[in-house]
Amino acid sequence: MRLFRTHRLPGLCFAPRRFALGAGSLLILAACPGAVAQPRQGGGEERPALCGGGDMAHPGQPAAPAAARIALRQEEMLATHRAILRTLSRAHAPLEWAMGQNTLGLLLAGIGEREGGTARLEEAVAAYRAALEEFARAGARRAWATTQNNLGNALLILGGREAGTARLEEAVAAYRAALEVRRREEAPLEWAATQNNLGNALANLGKREGNSARLEEAVAAYRAALEVRRREEAPLEWAATQNNLGNALANLGKREGNSARLEEAVAAYRAALEVRRREEAPLEWAATQNNLGNALANLGKREGNSARLEEAVAAYRAALEMRRREEAPLEWAATQNNLGNALASLGEREAGTARLEAAAAAYRAALEVRVAAPVPLERAFSQHGLANALERLALRRQDPALMAEALACMRSAAEVYRAGNVSYWLPIAEAAIARMSDVTLGEGREQRLTNAARKEGPEADTSALR
Repeated sequence: MRLFRTHRLPGLCFAPRRFALGAGSLLILAACPGAVAQPRQGGGEERPALCGGGDMAHPGQPAAPAAARIALRQEEMLATHRAILRTLSRAHAPLEWAMGQNTLGLLLAGIGEREGGTARLEEAVAAYRAALEEFARAGARRAWATTQNNLGNALLILGGREAGTARLEEAVAAYRAALEVRRREEAPLEWAATQNNLGNALANLGKREGNSARLEEAVAAYRAALEVRRREEAPLEWAATQNNLGNALANLGKREGNSARLEEAVAAYRAALEVRRREEAPLEWAATQNNLGNALANLGKREGNSARLEEAVAAYRAALEMRRREEAPLEWAATQNNLGNALASLGEREAGTARLEAAAAAYRAALEVRVAAPVPLERAFSQHGLANALERLALRRQDPALMAEALACMRSAAEVYRAGNVSYWLPIAEAAIARMSDVTLGEGREQRLTNAARKEGPEADTSALR
């Protein structure tokens, strides 16, 4: 089945176009790379840029005063653009209207990424889908593919804010649709950008589902992108994709119990850090330090190697020097959570409680942000990690109140897993709830707590709770 009619569209281009608005004009960047400011970075996997050709978040989250100015400017641009769209007729100028819808999607997605929530992102998805109808009708292949890529980006961010997988599946479908048109031999840079974005969606799905096949697909997509994104020609894009490849390899290594994959991940992150230097790209450097910490922590747990865990703690603390709560709260919370995981693993190997107490403090810090943010799965991961740390502390201190707090935290995490059908983590949480309930409920709980402490089991697996 053919997606497009084959007639050529005279005058259809992908450079900025001007539309009149009263006495002035607004520069509308429709279906073009770099149309809007880049969004902030995620905690583990970096998020794509909300534009056709780009895909990574290079500038990161600006400082608070600058962020307020950007927010005001974005709202002004959105209001002006909506006014322009009211002057365009879908019936009489369908291509200009569709290009305007694509730009509307870019503006809405940029605002939605910045402010949290899902309403603006839902509007962006609707705008992209409206544009796609007209681009398909007119046979505007390049514009259609660019908008599919943009749609995938918005769906990917939505999927990160929801506990299920439906949005991520839609993102994968959108990127694959774009790749039907964006061919390597015809548009290598756009093809590589979309391969990278496809890898991001597949990696998120694989992590969400506990599905190694998805992660293998993500690795293949990133490696395909790296065939075009070469360090000497596109160093920033190369480093971004190396970082993302590291994320997928690290998740595979964790799920397969494969130290070789984790070593590959460490190598990918260190390659990225050769380009992402602290003095030149501090937020990107911090993101990769965070991810390097994840891989090192997993290696440390797998090998029983405290030195690797200490390296992970150092990497997280380095990241926190650049990831400040007041400037990038979600990223700060993600790294605090990861620091908690590494400290908890060290604490489980040591006889005292200092490391476990530090882990609990890190998880609580993360929850100060995650409880108020629209990130239910991330909040559940922090609650799960905190529950594990508190359970260990309760056993070592013989403290029923701490065990009760641990149980409450694990129940909160399980509620999110159940609501989002998170099949990998729900049974793990339910088993922990049963174990904690057996200790805390009913008569004789002090004796049960003592007995549980005597047979304290293997360390809890928190390393995938990012």
